[in-house]
Amino acid sequence: MSRAFYELLLFLLPFALYFLYTRVAKRNEEGQLPHAHPWAWLFVAGLVLVIASFVWLGIAQGAGSEGHYVPAHDENGKIVPGHFENRPPPPPSPYPVAPNAPVAPAVAP
Repeated sequence: MSRAFYELLLFLLPFALYFLYTRVAKRNEEGQLPHAHPWAWLFVAGLVLVIASFVWLGIAQGAGSEGHYVPAHDENGKIVPGHFENRPPPPPSPYPVAPNAPVAPAVAP
């Protein structure tokens, strides 16, 4: 719910700023603004802000690659929602490598 509210506020931000601008802008002798209302540009600016926030939130709060998705399932008659779980650490290698051991060069066929 809060993310939807956040996105709505970002979309409405250009309109709110324009409203404030119309209140403080100088008007001509007839009491009108000297230019037409830029509704299309305000709409595009709102969409750009929302898309930029989608990208930012996807980067900043993404699931990452540290876990795997467990889909929603039924456990003991109750529905458990889908979620991400951390992957267990990989098992230790059966062939330990000594530190600073030389690595054999690749042989060309």
